[in-house]
Amino acid sequence: MFTLLQQPNLKGDTPLHLAAREGHRAVVEALLDAKALHLEIESGVGTDKAMLRITNKEKDTALHEAVRYHHSKVVKLLIEADPHFIYGANSTGYTSLYMAVEREYEDLVEIIIDTSPSSDHKGIEGRTALHATVLCRHQDSAYKGL
Repeated sequence: MFTLLQQPNLKGDTPLHLAAREGHRAVVEALLDAKALHLEIESGVGTDKAMLRITNKEKDTALHEAVRYHHSKVVKLLIEADPHFIYGANSTGYTSLYMAVEREYEDLVEIIIDTSPSSDHKGIEGRTALHATVLCRHQDSAYKGL
């Protein structure tokens, strides 16, 4: 059962997806704060965290959207809201970390690695974020990631 704040559009995007995609940090923060007031008693997971985990039809979370459009403040805010959640791959096989590495968003790679102790480093065809770094010839980042 979706609340109004979790209600997806035809593409499966929630208000959080849309705010993250557009880089509206204040809106993302307001959505998370509004949901934090109501706890999901049955699952033991705050509905703010449940909202972070909702995927759209492409299996993108709000974090995927923030990374895709290079919104560093939103990326940090989303990860800090649920740092232990393992954000999985979307329908094209990309995790948010893998996407950041492949797009050469070094600031986002650093935020994801530093902020999320449980970040999933897998990408398409079984490649890891380190593979993407080397394939894209970002040796400095590859060494930093080790």
